[in-house]
Amino acid sequence: MPKVAIGKNLEIVRDYLNAGGEVVTKTKVGEIVNVRLRARATSRTSIRNVVIVDLLPSGFEPVLEVVQPEVSSESSEAEDEYQAPVEEYEEEYVPEDQPEEGAFQRIIRNLVPEAVAQSVTSAGKTLLAAFSAEYVDRREDRVIIYGTVTGDITEFTYRVRAIAEGKFVVPPPFAESMYERDVKYRGVPAAIEVEAP
Repeated sequence: MPKVAIGKNLEIVRDYLNAGGEVVTKTKVGEIVNVRLRARATSRTSIRNVVIVDLLPSGFEPVLEVVQPEVSSESSEAEDEYQAPVEEYEEEYVPEDQPEEGAFQRIIRNLVPEAVAQSVTSAGKTLLAAFSAEYVDRREDRVIIYGTVTGDITEFTYRVRAIAEGKFVVPPPFAESMYERDVKYRGVPAAIEVEAP
């Protein structure tokens, strides 16, 4: 396993947090842990087309966020039949040299999750900017995030559940630009212990 982080124009920091927002190295089977990824460009104001790959340790699975539809009690529809509300989009002024945003781009923009990010400072709690992901691919063993990394620290948070007891190695986070070979980062592994409930 690598002992030293390698960073070229990019930096990623990952922490596992409990429900209270504290960094943890131990949890119990069945508990949900928040994974916090913080990213920043170290040499430029922004780097586009960055892929961040975060492998999950064995014994953990991603928690898929499911948004429940809101059904009013006055609805005459059957409870098992749900019709998604039709959203109306206000027409915005688009300069002539810019193409209009199509329906597909609006759907992608509305479906991509944005993280709620928090950082504790000496003056109390302050908000960090959320990492604006262009696409998030949640797989059974990893989370892959595509987006733009800025010179300011931005944060992306997702949740995982402990499903097996034991001591596990947390693989290092990895990130690179899809088109620039001099932009990459590989962290160092960590450890987490899962105890019986």
